[in-house]
This record gives sequence, C-alpha cells and structure tokens, in this order.
Amino acid sequence: MPRKFKKIYFVVEDNHIFSKYNYFSIETYHDRATAERICITRQQQAITDAQQYSKKDKPIPQFKVHAFYLVHESLF
Repeated sequence: MPRKFKKIYFVVEDNHIFSKYNYFSIETYHDRATAERICITRQQQAITDAQQYSKKDKPIPQFKVHAFYLVHESLF
C-alpha cells in the first residue's frame, strides 16, 4: 500500500509554530482556505488588542500560514 505525504497548514505567530504561552499543542488545518481565514481573524484580533492603552508600546504580532508535509515515522 503506497503511503502518501500529507500536507498540513499551521497559523504561526512571528514565524514560531509554538506560541510562547502554549507550547504543548498546536492547531493544524487540512486546507489552506481554513488556515487563511483563521490567520486573518487572529491578525485582526492582534491589531485590536494592540490598540488598547495597556498594549500600545508592544509590537503587533504577525500571523502567517505555513505549510508542511507530514511524514509517517515508519518511513524512517
């Protein structure tokens, strides 16, 4: 049975897959459109949070979608 490589998508914050607040789990997406939608939502929320008085001096995090191929461990 041929094994396929699965492409998965991550929404990353400042080019880090794992957040500094949550490094135990990450969310993956099967299709790019869903990941892009989530990315836009998170970026808008980051901009809204940055406009608050308490966070005006901090840089706005940048969210991007990155794709990776998931490889089964039996192939190694």
